[in-house]
Amino acid sequence: MIRRFNYTGRKRINRNQVRIELIIRPDGSRSFDASLKLEDLNLPGQALVFIEAYYDSSYMRFPFGTVGQIRPPSNRELTDIDRGSIVFFRVKVVDESEQVGKILAEADGIVPHNMESVSAKRLCLLPVVFKDLGPAVWRLQYDSRPVLEVNNRIPGVGDAIKDIVRTDRAFFALVWPAVLRELLTKILIIDEHDPLDVDLGNWRVQWLVFVRLFYAHQAPQFFSDDPSTREEQLRWIDEAVRAFCSVHGVAEKYGSTRQEVLA
Repeated sequence: MIRRFNYTGRKRINRNQVRIELIIRPDGSRSFDASLKLEDLNLPGQALVFIEAYYDSSYMRFPFGTVGQIRPPSNRELTDIDRGSIVFFRVKVVDESEQVGKILAEADGIVPHNMESVSAKRLCLLPVVFKDLGPAVWRLQYDSRPVLEVNNRIPGVGDAIKDIVRTDRAFFALVWPAVLRELLTKILIIDEHDPLDVDLGNWRVQWLVFVRLFYAHQAPQFFSDDPSTREEQLRWIDEAVRAFCSVHGVAEKYGSTRQEVLA
């Protein structure tokens, strides 16, 4: 039987109330540890607590007892999550006393603490996953936050793509501005996210804060009764990408790689 949930009026679990550590063994198998601090949320003690691990179509759910008595399960092996992929977590507090379970509180898009600290300077804004993408070189995948997927089955390249992503100037010049444009379009145009939102737990806010590092202008809001505000947002995206290219010398990076090839 598929359990249905009611999301009305749920509370937000802050990131400082959840700490998840990913355990990676030499054979590639993975599990996790988690500590939860839910006392300040004024939730019913008998409400059930679950931690869900997921990426793309991979998903696992682990019961963690109740709000009044957190009990981590003995088996926290991530056997159904694709090896080599990143893994995100969400925490749910559920009242199942009624036929339709009610989500009382939730935190989503949680990156394991030890994985996030590796990339602390960029807040793990865009994890990279290498997988077979068929004829495509890269794509952005959206779960609770964006992930850059890069093809590791490119003919003549194979696993060398990992070094190319890290160090190749042509890859940087051709891919990263396009990635930034797609992300900003997703945030402002598709999701219609309010650029005045200051919730740093939201990946959209994190990206807009990142843009302010090289483009000082605030992203404009969209008002449905004023179509010109959409045009303002599109112009802002163009200028933000242009500023990114200028700061990182994108044209120069690409030009230098062409000189090397033509020399």
